[in-house]
Amino acid sequence: MWSLGIILYILICGYPPFHGETDKEILQNVRKGEFVFEGEEWDVVSSDVKNLIHQCLNLNPDSRPTVEQILDHPWFSTSTSKDKISIKGGKDFINK
Repeated sequence: MWSLGIILYILICGYPPFHGETDKEILQNVRKGEFVFEGEEWDVVSSDVKNLIHQCLNLNPDSRPTVEQILDHPWFSTSTSKDKISIKGGKDFINK
């Protein structure tokens, strides 16, 4: 789920959520888990997807959403039809 949050963030704005001048600084910022939705690219992004990213980038892995919770999240559930997606044996399948 952490990786999903990172990928969503990057896909939306084009840059990663954690910044720094060096790799060490970047890793320190990752450990802090602090990121923001700043810049004009975020002005048009729904609060639902920002909420989903926040949930995925929770520092506590046990507090991150499950795949089932992601599918029920308001942003994801309005972006796709649930009857086309099912979860079987821990894998996602798109029924055609």
